[in-house]
Amino acid sequence: MQDSSSSTKPWQEYLSDGLHLSAAGNKFVGEALIDLIDDLLPELAVTPCTYTGNINSSSRSSISMRRIAPWHDEIDHSNPEKSFRNLSLE
Repeated sequence: MQDSSSSTKPWQEYLSDGLHLSAAGNKFVGEALIDLIDDLLPELAVTPCTYTGNINSSSRSSISMRRIAPWHDEIDHSNPEKSFRNLSLE
């Protein structure tokens, strides 16, 4: 955080109490990790949903990550077992 040229905030704004990350600090670290994964481990990079921009839904994609369970938005809350029985793995 102290050495990042992409940040215009003083590093103290990234810490809530001098030790733990604030909301801005969590966002900064998360975005930096995503950038590192995209650059250094492109096979693990996740492409966000084209409609929502989210990476945590069934509309996202990844080159090498195998799907092993349904996404939360695919689970029938009234009959969760059915969602796992009818899972078609990509």
